[in-house]
Amino acid sequence: MAMKKTAKKRATATKRTVTAGCYGCAATWAGAGAQGAAARHHDETSHQTWANVKMLVVYGKAQHASPLIGGTRRRRRSRATARVR
Repeated sequence: MAMKKTAKKRATATKRTVTAGCYGCAATWAGAGAQGAAARHHDETSHQTWANVKMLVVYGKAQHASPLIGGTRRRRRSRATARVR
């Protein structure tokens, strides 16, 4: 009988950001239910709607705090890419 190969569990962190809106009446939604809200709004009003979904998956444990998911270190922006306020 062959031994079954088992995979090691890996640390995985996931972050999902969703924003959505309506081209017809300029309504906007953000958060976990935003994509569904845009779909329901389209069904009810026939307005054209959009959803922007971003997903970040990080595998493994970092040696330092990750600035991408719940880390305490913050990334510095270069002067060329810093936002103008």
